[in-house]
Amino acid sequence: MSISRSTLVTALSATLAVATLCGLSGPAAAIDPNHPGTTNPTGPTPYVPGVWRALVRYHVQSYYVKGQLYSWKYVEITGETQQYCEYQVQAYVDGGNSEVIDACYFDPYYD
Repeated sequence: MSISRSTLVTALSATLAVATLCGLSGPAAAIDPNHPGTTNPTGPTPYVPGVWRALVRYHVQSYYVKGQLYSWKYVEITGETQQYCEYQVQAYVDGGNSEVIDACYFDPYYD
């Protein structure tokens, strides 16, 4: 017994329509109506201008300036992200003879 051509066309058309609708409704169900265009909203995180800062001192060969003995130099580190700031601090620490005075902290500023 064989299936008629019209029945086969109808069945394939219905299957294609169902598959298309399922494919279109899958991502639409995951979209948050409060955050259009995103499927994984992170919540309200407004941009706050500022930089990450740290202060490191490192030992240098002692030298005199106007009778004063100096053996440390200071470097102020800035970075746009905390990760980049910490990377720079770690580079100084790995070099040896250095000490972190202020660890990375966020310093907001406004235009």
